[in-house]
Amino acid sequence: MKGNLHVAAASPKFLLAMKLMASRTERDRDDIRTLYEICGFSTAEEGLAVLVSYYSQDQILPRV
Repeated sequence: MKGNLHVAAASPKFLLAMKLMASRTERDRDDIRTLYEICGFSTAEEGLAVLVSYYSQDQILPRV
């Protein structure tokens, strides 16, 4: 029997972008580190690049 359950999940890069956009570095530090590793990132520039790939420049506040 086939079910009707469909599950969707965000990609690690999108999750990272959301965590960076939220700017909750104290609360999300471990998640951000884990997502950096999963994405194969090692620099802040790589994180910024993924952030601007999901959010427009005018949405990103200076604190981010």
